[in-house]
Amino acid sequence: MKRYLGLIAPLALAFLVGCGGGSTNTATGRVSFKVIWPEKTRLIPEATQSIRVRLQGPNNYDQQIVLQRTEGQTEATREWRGLPPGQYTLHAEAYPNADASGVILASGSAGVTVEAGINKQVIVVMNSAIVRLEVTPNPATVYVGEQVQLTATAYDAQDNVVLLTPGKLQWGLAGQSDEVTVNGTGLVTGKKVGEQGVSAQDLESGVQGLALVKVLDRSSGRLYMTMDYEPSWLFWLDYPFEADPDAGQATVQHGAVAVATDKQGRIYILSGWGSYSIVRMDDPQGTGRVTYGGTYGSGTGSFYDPWDIWIDSNDRILIADTGNNRIVRIDDMSGAGWTELTGFAAPRSVCTDSQGRIYVADAGTHEVIRVDDMAGTNRVSNYRPSCRAVRVGQSGKVYVVRETGMDTSVDVLTGLPPSSAASRSVPLAWRIAIDSQERMLFTLSDGRLLRLDDIDDPTPEYLQISTTGGLAGIALYEPPAL
Repeated sequence: MKRYLGLIAPLALAFLVGCGGGSTNTATGRVSFKVIWPEKTRLIPEATQSIRVRLQGPNNYDQQIVLQRTEGQTEATREWRGLPPGQYTLHAEAYPNADASGVILASGSAGVTVEAGINKQVIVVMNSAIVRLEVTPNPATVYVGEQVQLTATAYDAQDNVVLLTPGKLQWGLAGQSDEVTVNGTGLVTGKKVGEQGVSAQDLESGVQGLALVKVLDRSSGRLYMTMDYEPSWLFWLDYPFEADPDAGQATVQHGAVAVATDKQGRIYILSGWGSYSIVRMDDPQGTGRVTYGGTYGSGTGSFYDPWDIWIDSNDRILIADTGNNRIVRIDDMSGAGWTELTGFAAPRSVCTDSQGRIYVADAGTHEVIRVDDMAGTNRVSNYRPSCRAVRVGQSGKVYVVRETGMDTSVDVLTGLPPSSAASRSVPLAWRIAIDSQERMLFTLSDGRLLRLDDIDDPTPEYLQISTTGGLAGIALYEPPAL
C-alpha cells in the first residue's frame, strides 16, 4: 500500500554569477528536500526515526544525507545547490533508528527535472516494506474458558523482520462464528469447542495475517508422541480418537527421545542427545517454555544419554539417566530436590504406580525393578530380557516392552513379582502408554501409532503419524473426568 510520507521536495533554480576578469552566467539548480515528520493522524510509519535521502543525476551525480528525527521536531530540510539542469532522481528510505540502521520501514522514489527559472514541487510516494504478516502460534490451541496469546511479526520481501508501530495493529475474527474472542493485544479466549480464524492487520501497510485457533474442552484428552531425529518433532492427537484423525505437529529440541505430561496437562520433553535437557511447555505451541539441564555429564543438573521421563502424582519429575546408571528425581523445573536412585546397569525407562512406587526397566541387568521410594526400599525385580520400556496401568498390571531377537514384544504382568504373565509380538514397538481403560498405545519405528484394546486384541488399530522417521516417546494426558 502506498503512503504519502509528507516528504516534499520543492525545486528552485538559481543563477550563480562568476567573479573575476569577466562575468558569465551559469544556469544551475537547487533541490530543497523537506521531511514533515509523521503525526498520529497520518497513515505512515510512526516508528520512523530517520530518513535517508539520496539524489542522483547527470554526470554521475550521487549524494545522500540522513535526516534525523529529534524530540519536538516537526520537520527537517536538506538542500543541494549548484546542480546542473537535467533529470534527477530522489530516493527516500524510512528507518526505525536515528542512524538510518535497521530494517527499512518504507521507501520510495520520484523523478525531478531541474530547469532554469522554474520552481517545482515533487511528492515522494513511499511504499511500506511490509509484504507479509505472520501470526503465531499457528495453529494455536486453547481450552474453553482459558486464554492463549497470539503475536504478529512483519516481514519484508527478503524475510527481514520489520518493526511494527505500537497501536497500529488491529486484531479481529475471521468469519461470523463465536468459538473465541480476541482483544486489542491479540489475547484469545476460548468460548466453545471448535475452530476459529483470528486476524491481525497492520493499519499502516494494510497487510493482514491469519491464524487458526482450535478450542478444546478440558474433558478431552491429548496423546503426544515424539520423533528424535534432527530436527525432532512433537506430534499430538485429541484422545480418545476415532477413525483417521489429523495429527498436529511442531518442531522441538534435538533428540526428543521421551515425553510426559503432568496433572495440568503441561508437556515435558526429554532430549536424550543434542541438548541433554528437559523442556516444559504449557501447550504444543511452546507457551510458557521452561528449560532445565543442558549439560552432558554426571554431576547435579547434568545428564548422560537419558532415555525416559515420567511425572508422578505430585508433579515431580523422574528421569531415567541411562548413561549414568541412575534414576534422578527433581521437585520442579528449577532442579530443586535433586535426588538419585542408583544400583542399575542401564535404566532405560521409569514410571510410578498409584501408590507412588517406582518401576524401572533396566536393560543392563535385564530386569524390571520396583522400589517403594528413592531410597530403594523394598526392592523387587523380575527377569525380563532386553527390556526397554515399562508402564503400570490403573489395575496394577505392569506392561513391559522388550527386544526379542529381531522382533519386539510386550509382556503384561499381573504385578511384581507377577503371579502370571502374557506376551504378544509387537513388531517395531518402541515405547508404550496405557490409557484409563487399560488400552495399550505403542510408538513404532516406522512412524506409526498402534493401539491394542488388550493383549489378545484380534484387530490392532494402526495410524500413520510420521512419514519421515520413526516415533520415539509417547505420553497420554487424560483429565480426571475421564
